[in-house]
Amino acid sequence: MYLYDHPGGKYVLEECRGKEIGKYFYGAYSLDDNIKVHKHSFVAGKIMKKIAIAKLKLPMDIDNMVTFGGEGKGDGRDHSHELYNGHFKVTRKDEIFKGVYRVTFSNENNHYKIVLPGTSTFGRHYLIHSESQKVSRYYTICNSMNSEIYPVYINNIDRLIGNSRDEKLSLDNVDDITESLQLTIKFYEQSRKGLTRLLANVQDEDEFLVSKPMGKGLDLSADSITGTNLVFLGGTGVLPFLDFFVFLARMIISEKSPSDKIINNEEFEPFFKHSSFKVYAYYPNANEAVALDLLVKISDLFSHFKEEERFSFTPVFTRQGGDRLNDQKIYEFLDQASRASDLKNIWVCGPPKMNNMFQRLRKTIERKYEGSAVDIM
Repeated sequence: MYLYDHPGGKYVLEECRGKEIGKYFYGAYSLDDNIKVHKHSFVAGKIMKKIAIAKLKLPMDIDNMVTFGGEGKGDGRDHSHELYNGHFKVTRKDEIFKGVYRVTFSNENNHYKIVLPGTSTFGRHYLIHSESQKVSRYYTICNSMNSEIYPVYINNIDRLIGNSRDEKLSLDNVDDITESLQLTIKFYEQSRKGLTRLLANVQDEDEFLVSKPMGKGLDLSADSITGTNLVFLGGTGVLPFLDFFVFLARMIISEKSPSDKIINNEEFEPFFKHSSFKVYAYYPNANEAVALDLLVKISDLFSHFKEEERFSFTPVFTRQGGDRLNDQKIYEFLDQASRASDLKNIWVCGPPKMNNMFQRLRKTIERKYEGSAVDIM
């Protein structure tokens, strides 16, 4: 059994059971404070392929997200090997929040579908690789941060809650087939190497390889989310969830004001009406809060329709007097949620300190709140 042959020890494999491990395997994150970040070698990759028991087949609509040449319509075939061999250049970088950039990758031979109804891409990511520097990193798929899409949500929610008299905008009118892929990336000043540093100082001649959507994504089945779900975020940790949050906004608009639907033909599973999501987001200050305006508006939208029990957003600014997250506060939030209804998911995505806190408490939480599951993105 490879469990006992793993050079990093069996603890790592046991703790990662059932998880998406790409961010650990490629050296983007460590499992906890006591384990150093480790980028696995080519040999390790070959070993992993030998002991793999199955290959995950992605949903058809993910295959249709990316096409090659032609008219920009997916043919249902697996193009992952073609995409990974495609060369992309960074053609634009725009700072959208402090230290956070919208980075545009372009290749005139590849076409991307950026408006995709449904939930299959939520929580998944692209793997970006630099051949010249031999570095790779995962970056989250977050189509709602696209420069054409984000303003549509801001505008339409403002209209509905009475903050604007602008005309309704529709994603049906957005040209959703594009040769450019936009990713939202935080550039860390202290980073001296790695792909993020390379992207921060990208030159015109630098080329990158981009994989198709990877990872298991969010489990949004009826059995998984019917009940109360808590989401703990920090910094850019909102990105794996933002597409889902705007999906919930589209859903409540469809229910309460059908004439204002943002995607006209979109339909929603009825079990979402029996699921609630309470989001706690921790930021240093408001200037560094990614998508804060949109998240507040989504929360206001649910309040406007008197459905605040189904979605709420609580931002905490730790450098502006807000209390930092600790064990006691975590259990207070969990106790409060479990009294209201069955506690199902505790989703976590934040800086290492936040993730490690939940990693340390995970087994205790899942024992104490039977039926719940802690998932650290």
